[in-house]
Amino acid sequence: QRQMCIRDRPVLAGVMVVVCIKQFDWNSFKYVVTAPKQDVFVMLLTVGLVLYTHNLAIGVVAGILVSAMFFVAKIAQIRISEENGVYAVDGQLFFASTESLMRSFKKIDRPASLTIDLANSQVWDESAVLALVKLKKQFEMKNVPIQFINMNAKSETVIERITGNKAL
Repeated sequence: QRQMCIRDRPVLAGVMVVVCIKQFDWNSFKYVVTAPKQDVFVMLLTVGLVLYTHNLAIGVVAGILVSAMFFVAKIAQIRISEENGVYAVDGQLFFASTESLMRSFKKIDRPASLTIDLANSQVWDESAVLALVKLKKQFEMKNVPIQFINMNAKSETVIERITGNKAL
């Protein structure tokens, strides 16, 4: 077998460049115009890092991390609505949404009692459980009875695992 000579390397590089040009989806430039701005940012960041560092792994890992941060920011949004004295929480309750949850209930003055409907939410982690416990203590210190209703089985399991009690 013959080893690759120095004069063979430019030929190999040329073949690789031609393959890259043929394989590249040139229509992706059209996608940049219509795509969500977050997707475009992640794509440009990934390509930019790969070109700057000459390391595909660094670009891909950075793209994954930034995409994960955008995803967390998106699902951390919760909505709270009030109807007939029942406050319905809509959204995922986890480390990134607990501050928003606490802030929303600080606006409530002194109700005679407080009922929080968790039918459209899911408690995912210790941060969410501790936020609900803190919320309960804050209102109980103001002599406001608080009740959590319509919690799903998965949320109850998380709460039981963390607090030792099935209910708050």
